[in-house]
Amino acid sequence: MAEASAKTKKKKKGEAEPPAPIPGRGTPEGDALRDALKAFDAGDYVQVRAVTATLATAGDADVRAAAAALRARTDVDPVHVVILAACAAVLGTIVYVWVF
Repeated sequence: MAEASAKTKKKKKGEAEPPAPIPGRGTPEGDALRDALKAFDAGDYVQVRAVTATLATAGDADVRAAAAALRARTDVDPVHVVILAACAAVLGTIVYVWVF
């Protein structure tokens, strides 16, 4: 019987987990964090960076951590930088070989 109840509690494939509570509930810092999350969902990453920069000095450690995690999600991916540099090097080599 215990095995049956354990099987029913397993998460089904493709089922979304409930969202984690946002820290700073009822505080101005929490409201700013919610604004940053709304801006992130809307794709306004400039606004996200501006709000999370102000939240970096927040009094609540959980709010600071959540703001830092959100800011990290909007940073440039280093892999993209490496790929872009490699493409530029290949293009430069091709131009050098074929033009000069």
